Amino acid sequence: MVHLQIHQQYARIGLNIKDPAIRLHTSHPRLEMKTRPGQLTMESPRPDLHIDQSKCFADAGLRSPEILRDYIASQALSDFMEGVGEVVSEGDALAQITGTSIADIAATCLDTNYVFDAKAIPQQRPDIRFDIYPVKIDYQPADADVRLRQGRVESNLERGKVEVYLRQKNYVEIRYAGENYNTVA
Repeated sequence: MVHLQIHQQYARIGLNIKDPAIRLHTSHPRLEMKTRPGQLTMESPRPDLHIDQSKCFADAGLRSPEILRDYIASQALSDFMEGVGEVVSEGDALAQITGTSIADIAATCLDTNYVFDAKAIPQQRPDIRFDIYPVKIDYQPADADVRLRQGRVESNLERGKVEVYLRQKNYVEIRYAGENYNTVA
């Protein structure tokens, strides 16, 4: 019987692995905006109010300054003429030797009849009117100036690597483990 010892070692490989890497550098997009707000200008002229109360004043016996001036001037002229006439007639009456006396002239002045009349004034409404003006509107719309600065992506790819190397060699060792006999047959 032959005794052999066989000792073997398998080959081993080693791996150097470098993972792939991607490096990204980004600059974000920016939106630059300049705005001017809208402007609204409104001008509203107030209405003009016209009130004509001349009819009401006429009912109360009041007059406008022009009419009152003319009325007073004519009334003064008429009163003056009437007063002159009375003085002349009184003088004529006193110039007569017989007839009226000063007492008679005074008595005629006392015979004045007064008429009292009550009524509500004014009897007519005042004339009221409005002049209305439209609203003036000036509108300037808003304005926006928009600029987009685009973002960028810079990429740097480092490729992965796999290096294979022999870490342990394979071998087979065969030994005779027994007695050595020299036999010849």
